[in-house]
Amino acid sequence: MLVYYNNHITIEGRRASPSQRTFARGSSRTGWNVLRVGDANDIDRIQQALGVFRKTKGRPTMIILDSHIGYGAPHKHDTSAAHGEPLGDEEVRLTKRGYGWPEDAQFLVPEGVRKHFATGIGARALRPAARGRRLFAS
Repeated sequence: MLVYYNNHITIEGRRASPSQRTFARGSSRTGWNVLRVGDANDIDRIQQALGVFRKTKGRPTMIILDSHIGYGAPHKHDTSAAHGEPLGDEEVRLTKRGYGWPEDAQFLVPEGVRKHFATGIGARALRPAARGRRLFAS
């Protein structure tokens, strides 16, 4: 499975959307199962696409997620500046304000994120790591 984050931006600037449509059409013609999720923040549609991927046998699947680079940054949202430049102190402050986060926090991990990580992907990652340590120990 390939997940393609389509943010319409390159380092040089905005990318014309026909090239993206051509990319999807060409992939479909070569046997790929091409699925499109219109909003990269739509968890339900992403889960639906993943369900289709799991049921698809005999050919690869590409899921196209339409996303926004610099999402939430008021002056750099959907710009090439968000692609390869730091946001800068003021833009970070304004972005945090938009999310309702403390503007002076230097590195904020919102409440509940550590526990969610530890009980999900964190726990799953520990199993193969422990298996690897046992292999090297023997």
